[in-house]
Amino acid sequence: SALNLKAESYGPGAANEDMAEVLDSLGYTCATVGDHEAAVRTYEASLEMRQEFLGVHAVDYQMVDTLNSLGILHLRQGHYSEAQKCLSEALGMNRHIYDALEEEDDDVAVSADIAKILMNLGDVRLAGEALEDAEKLYHEALLELEMGGNMEDLVSELAAGIRSRLGDVAGQKGGAL
Repeated sequence: SALNLKAESYGPGAANEDMAEVLDSLGYTCATVGDHEAAVRTYEASLEMRQEFLGVHAVDYQMVDTLNSLGILHLRQGHYSEAQKCLSEALGMNRHIYDALEEEDDDVAVSADIAKILMNLGDVRLAGEALEDAEKLYHEALLELEMGGNMEDLVSELAAGIRSRLGDVAGQKGGAL
């Protein structure tokens, strides 16, 4: 198979990385068709595989993305503590990646990714009716976008989503922004 050839050429880690990517794609597909339980199992298998070949304490952007996806799935299932755990781990990894970057173009992308994770963490807190925490996380997400500096279309769209969520929090609290 292609994975066996790659393992022979580049070592077993290369095949494992490809398999982890396949599992991520399968997890996304499962989530898209509404099979959240299968998506969670598949994303967890991908993370486990990456940890095997990268190490348990590895910091990897693909792991950040997988953890973020897992967090969103747990949120949708009402598993708030699991969502919080996955998203907090993703945030820590992504901040570590951001701190290691030197090029401005990458800074904007990673800053937007950090803001998305903060927004998702805010969604978890909002779903758990921790309005003050949600509001704080949404403001932190907006600040992260502002610090990124470049308000491209993606960043502007993300900022609009965060502001909308802040409006939801204000509405639930019975006040204005």
